[in-house]
Amino acid sequence: MELIYDKIFFNQGKNILFQLSDFKPFFYADEKEEELEIKQEKKLTKTYYQPKQRDSLFWCFYICAYGFDEYNCIQRNYGVREIEIKQQGEQYVKNNYKELKESNIKMTKSLMQDIMSDFNTNIDNTNFYNFFALCFMKKINIYILHEEKSCYLSFFYHKDSPYFLVKQERFNKYSLQLEPMLLNEVIEIESKYYCLESWLKPIKAISNYKVTDLQEIAYRMELEDIPNMKKQELYDYIYDSLSWY
Repeated sequence: MELIYDKIFFNQGKNILFQLSDFKPFFYADEKEEELEIKQEKKLTKTYYQPKQRDSLFWCFYICAYGFDEYNCIQRNYGVREIEIKQQGEQYVKNNYKELKESNIKMTKSLMQDIMSDFNTNIDNTNFYNFFALCFMKKINIYILHEEKSCYLSFFYHKDSPYFLVKQERFNKYSLQLEPMLLNEVIEIESKYYCLESWLKPIKAISNYKVTDLQEIAYRMELEDIPNMKKQELYDYIYDSLSWY
């Protein structure tokens, strides 16, 4: 079969045949790579949503645990559904004290009673203790990024459970990434931000650190003017810089 070539190129007197179309991938490589990068960027773009309800932290949990579609299906009677879930949370805490003690939250029987009481009385505002209990009940991991500081809170159930990302917003509101986090996103959060000991006490007692340990934390948080600080000064500076409230 005879091939028809668009053009013949000569090299040192020898006829070397190429179809012009053979060069098109080379000619358009940069353009195609740019289009591919744009498509990948769009694919990796995550959607964040802030629940319209007053207790946005609770509804961030609800969407993570039950899905955005089920959240949208409620339509009305959000308050009724919220009370139902919080009653389930109360029963879970009551029946799973041993499991909760194995978490990264220091659980006591007194705290357990407070959590159950809050599920019944604190309807419009879910605190972090109740949020933690709900996360354990539904076996999910949730990271909450601070609005202004380079730190996050970890509500961790198990490494094989799904991870979700919630962000603290202004006026004590919260928004969430609708899709579960990918492994590279989890790694990025854990390497870029500092995980607080708790929302009440961001780092351990000063006796747990050497000066070099504190300096490492400070450099990681990109804190300034630390080289000449004494241990107590440096500890106080980091503590204040990382405090959640």
